[in-house]
Amino acid sequence: MTERLADLRQRLANILADLAEGGGDDGKAMFMLGSTATRICDLSKVSTWAQCKAALKPNEYPLLVTRIGREGEQFLAEGNTKAAYALQAIGMSLVAGRELDSVLNEGVNLLDSFIEQTITNHRAHAQPHLRKTN
Repeated sequence: MTERLADLRQRLANILADLAEGGGDDGKAMFMLGSTATRICDLSKVSTWAQCKAALKPNEYPLLVTRIGREGEQFLAEGNTKAAYALQAIGMSLVAGRELDSVLNEGVNLLDSFIEQTITNHRAHAQPHLRKTN
């Protein structure tokens, strides 16, 4: 196993452990995750996270990952850890999801299911509320 693969496995395991240990109950972080993932899906003109990932063209992928990394670092510098956390999960889904590793893929499937649930929650609860206030 390469060092890069081992690092991805560990980072993904940390994200999944955090979600299992209560991170998934953090309303603001989950709102940030759902709203960001929803925005990415909407820009791609698809309705699910799986469709969004599949729709990414080879030239779009590195641009999106770079932008996510840059925005995540900016959020951290500003002290906005919840938004940075959301971007970290999205970035991990994108990066680790392209690896041909069965262990990593199992973890990505769990993370993607979680991201999909935040998209569903955002569309059902936040978007209708946001439309009413605009």
